[in-house]
Amino acid sequence: MVMTLQLVASLLVCLIASVTDWRTYRIPNWLTFPALGAGLAMGAVGGGQGFVAALVGTLVCGLVPIALHAAGAMGGGDLKLLMSLGALLGVRLGLTAELYAFAAASLWGLGSWIVRGQLASVARRAIALLAGKSLSEAPLIEKTSLRFAPSVLVGVTGALIGRMGVA
Repeated sequence: MVMTLQLVASLLVCLIASVTDWRTYRIPNWLTFPALGAGLAMGAVGGGQGFVAALVGTLVCGLVPIALHAAGAMGGGDLKLLMSLGALLGVRLGLTAELYAFAAASLWGLGSWIVRGQLASVARRAIALLAGKSLSEAPLIEKTSLRFAPSVLVGVTGALIGRMGVA
């Protein structure tokens, strides 16, 4: 029963985050902090071991996003959303959802570059960087931003479908 509640809560949180992120480029604290608390509380319902699993899920699912946030490549709301999903889904399902979310965001970004006609510029910059040029020597490209929460919704949905064996 608790796991079903956690799955439904994860989808609901991602849906709300997607709508707010799409409209405002923000994922509000009023959504992520209660989701994190709910994940830890639902884990505690399963006993001390469940709480520890939720806490470990929070920390492990936050490792890559923390590094991306520190580098300026991810917003704080995205970070808190992924950490709350780690609490709700645990390490294995949380990381699976996170991997799918990054894949979905990568595809969305690639499509965006193609539509905006920026793919060649991005490729030239990547080749220059791979050839050992410094950032200042590589051709400049226009910085773009991506609403990440919709990709997280895709990732969580994909992970849950995979968990059910539907895929």
